Amino acid sequence: MAPVADTTLVPGKVDWKGKPARKNKHGGALNSWFIIALFAADSFATLALAVNIVTYFSNVMYFQLTEASDVLTNYLGTSYVVAIVAAYISDAYLSRYKVILVSALLEILGFVLLTVQAKSSKFKPVPCDVYVDPASCVKVHGRNSSFLYASIYLIAVGTAGLKVCVAAHGADQFDGEDPREAKQRSSYFNWLFLGMGAGSTASLILVSWLQTDVGWGWGFGLSAIGSFVGTVIFVVGIPRYRVHAVPFSDPISPILKVFVSAVINSNHSLPSNSKELYEIDSHGDSDKQVEFLPHTDHFRFLDKAAIRGARTSCRVTHVESAKILLGMIPIFLTVLVMELCFVEFVSYSITQGLTMDPRIGKIKATATPFLPFLFTVLLVPVYDRLFVPLARRLTGLPAGVTPLQRVGAGVVFSILALAAGAVLEVRRKKVAEDRDMVDAFLVLQVLPISFFWLSVQYFFYALSQVFAFVGLLEFFYSEAPRALRASATYLLWFSVGLGYFLSNAVVGWVNDATKNNTATGGWLVGFNLNRNHLNYFYWMLAVLSFANFLCFVFFAMCYKYRSKTPARVTDDGAVDQNAV
Repeated sequence: MAPVADTTLVPGKVDWKGKPARKNKHGGALNSWFIIALFAADSFATLALAVNIVTYFSNVMYFQLTEASDVLTNYLGTSYVVAIVAAYISDAYLSRYKVILVSALLEILGFVLLTVQAKSSKFKPVPCDVYVDPASCVKVHGRNSSFLYASIYLIAVGTAGLKVCVAAHGADQFDGEDPREAKQRSSYFNWLFLGMGAGSTASLILVSWLQTDVGWGWGFGLSAIGSFVGTVIFVVGIPRYRVHAVPFSDPISPILKVFVSAVINSNHSLPSNSKELYEIDSHGDSDKQVEFLPHTDHFRFLDKAAIRGARTSCRVTHVESAKILLGMIPIFLTVLVMELCFVEFVSYSITQGLTMDPRIGKIKATATPFLPFLFTVLLVPVYDRLFVPLARRLTGLPAGVTPLQRVGAGVVFSILALAAGAVLEVRRKKVAEDRDMVDAFLVLQVLPISFFWLSVQYFFYALSQVFAFVGLLEFFYSEAPRALRASATYLLWFSVGLGYFLSNAVVGWVNDATKNNTATGGWLVGFNLNRNHLNYFYWMLAVLSFANFLCFVFFAMCYKYRSKTPARVTDDGAVDQNAV
C-alpha cells in the first residue's frame, strides 16, 4: 500500500503565491539545497573581493594605501549595517525569498559593472607603475570614481541581504515542531556552512588568483558568473519553498510594548494562575499563521505586561517573546567576545603566513586563509555523519547536542587554536633568530619555515567554527520568535562586524598597556613581526577566551529554552514517545 502524502499545513508558512504551505508540496531537505547552492555561490563571488579590494584600489585605481583600507572598512561596514535593514524588512513586510532575490540581482549587477570597468581602459586611470614612479599615477576621479563606488556598494548591499536572509529562509523549509524535520533542520545548518566553506575555498584559490595574476576583469567576471549561476539555481526552487508568512506590521513594537507595560503595571499583583493572563483565542487551522507561545516562569516581572484589566495589556506570546530576547542578551555578549578573539586570530594568522614560505606552488599570502575553509569542507561531513548520530544515541536529541552545548565546544576549540598560534609564533621567531633574519623584509624575504605549519591552528579554528558558528546560527534561529528569526540570526553577523570594529581598538589598548615593557614600545607596535610579541598576545586572548568560556557556561546553564522538553528522535527518524 502506498504511503499517504502528508498534506499537513505548516504553521507560519505559505507558498510563493501566499497560499498555506503543505508538507507534501513545499520545503523539506531537498528544496533546501537550492538555498545552500546560492550561499556557496555568494561566498565564491565575494570573498576574493574582500581579500583583494585594498590591492585593487591601490594598484589599479591608485588610491593611497590608507584610503584603500578605508574603502574596505566602509565596504564591510555598509554590508553589516544594511543587513539589519534587510533582516527587518524580510521579517515584517517582504518575504525572505524576495529580499534574497533582489539582493542577488544587486550583487550580480555590481560585479558586472566592476568587470566592465576593469576590462575597459576608458573607465580606469592611465596605467602607471605605482612602485617606480608613484607621482605619475593619477587616482580615479569624476564619473569613473562614481562608477567604481556604485559597483562596490551594489555588491555590499547585495551581500548584506543574502548573508542575513539565506540562513533563515533555508531553515524555514523545516518544521521545528516535527521531530524528523527538526533533525533535518540541524543538518541543514551544517551543510549550509559547508557550502560557505566550499565557495570560500574556491574563491581564495581560483578567483583570487585570476584577479591578481591573470586580470582583474577575469576575476570579477568569474564572480559575476558564479553569482548568476547561484541565483538561477535559487529561482528554480521558488515554487516549492515554504515562505515565511510576513505580518505586514512591525514585529518589534509589540515586544517593546511589553517592557513599557511591565513598568506601567508594576503596582499590580500577578494572578495566582498564569492562565488568567491575557492571550487571544486560538481557533485551529485558521490561526496557523499566528504564533502562540506557552507561559514560562522566568523573568516573572514581565508577566505584569499581560495582566487583564490593567491600563495596558500585552499578549502572553509577546511577553514570552520579550523573555526570549532578554535571555539571549548574555549569550550575545559572550559571543561578541568570542568573535573579537576570532577576528584577531585570523588577522594575525595571515600576518604570520606573510613571513613564511609557501613551498607548494605559488600560493599568495592573502590566500592562506583557504586552509580553515578547506578544513571546514572536510570536517562538516564528519560532524554531520559521524558525530551527530553517535551523540544522538547518547542524548536522544535530534542534533545530538543542544545548540549552546555545541557553541561551548566551539569556544574550547578556539582556545586551543590561540594556544597553537602562540606555540607556532615562538617556533617561527626562533627560525628567524637562528637564520639571522629577524630584520628580513616582510614577504620578499620569507623565513625557511613552511606556512603549512599554520595548519595546526587553522584546524582548531575550523573546528571552533563548525561547532560555534553553526551552533549559534541554529540557536538564534530556533529560539527567536517566529516573527523575528532573520533579525535574530543577524545578531551573529552583527557580532562579527562589531568584532572587526573593536579589533583595532583592542590592539591599541594592548600596545598602550605594554609600551614600557618592550623595546618596540608595545607587543604589536611596528611592522616587524619578528621583533613583536605576538605569542604573548595570543596567550592573552586565550586567557580572555577561557574567562569568556566560564561566563558562557554560566549563562548557558541559566538559559531557558523555549521548549522545556526537547523533541527526541531515533536514528531512523522515529519519535521517542517517552521523551516528548
